[in-house]
Amino acid sequence: MILGTVWSLTPAREVLETFLALVPCVLFVASSLISTLLFDGWIEFVAVLVGQLLSLSLMLS
Repeated sequence: MILGTVWSLTPAREVLETFLALVPCVLFVASSLISTLLFDGWIEFVAVLVGQLLSLSLMLS
């Protein structure tokens, strides 16, 4: 994710590519924060798993 963000921040890239590179990072952080607010172990696992799957699908698209 970090390499993708650095790659997209080069001057030759467009703003949309930069935004799309940051979306998986934001989703991963949001899923981690949501999981800390939830108390049941299985809910925490599902929240993190969904966040990681969404970020992976965005990185591969």
